[in-house]
Amino acid sequence: GGSGVPGADGIDAMAPDIEGSDGEPGGNGGKGGSGTSGALGGNGGKMKIMIKEKDLYLLMVLEPCEFKQSLLKGGQGGKVGEHGLGGRGGAGGKGGRALAIPLEEGKKKKRMIPEGKDGIPGADGLTPTWEIKDGADGTEGDFTIELIEGSEGEEYGERYNLAFENLELEGNSPMADPSECEFGDVISIRNIKVKNTGQMFLPTAQEIHFCIKDSSHAN
Repeated sequence: GGSGVPGADGIDAMAPDIEGSDGEPGGNGGKGGSGTSGALGGNGGKMKIMIKEKDLYLLMVLEPCEFKQSLLKGGQGGKVGEHGLGGRGGAGGKGGRALAIPLEEGKKKKRMIPEGKDGIPGADGLTPTWEIKDGADGTEGDFTIELIEGSEGEEYGERYNLAFENLELEGNSPMADPSECEFGDVISIRNIKVKNTGQMFLPTAQEIHFCIKDSSHAN
């Protein structure tokens, strides 16, 4: 809020019958502006993939199920504002000065014409005190995969996702524990077991192929 205007000064005493006048009160400070709560974050969108059962292999171009979290996440709510402070009250005006008038010529005795009183200062402006807060985050969006042929009408919240579960070492492998392998060692493995951790069944019309990526580290 803005500061109050200072009060006007009083008029000085000027004659035996004209005393000093009082200063005027200072103006009140302005009221502080009201802050606002943060706005609501936008809601995440809706995403639906419609696909034929024979084309389920195409879903492999999607990242695993966690990809949707970044795409469909609701927007973050806005930050809360701040209330403005009330303005300072204006200073009161100075009272008019007194006047000394000689009682008789040639004598030092004088009559004092009273001075005016100083004006009272203005009140400080009010600062808002009601509660304001950050805006709520938007709600998460919706992701579905709908089959339009084969198991028609079925919907899933995520695709299939294969995860490594277990393996066995061949009997003639030099290492009993794969965690002890060093760079350059060669081992043979069999009975690799994987598990579908997704909600959707695996593609039925295509063979499933595995690829072991080149790496300098055993993962």
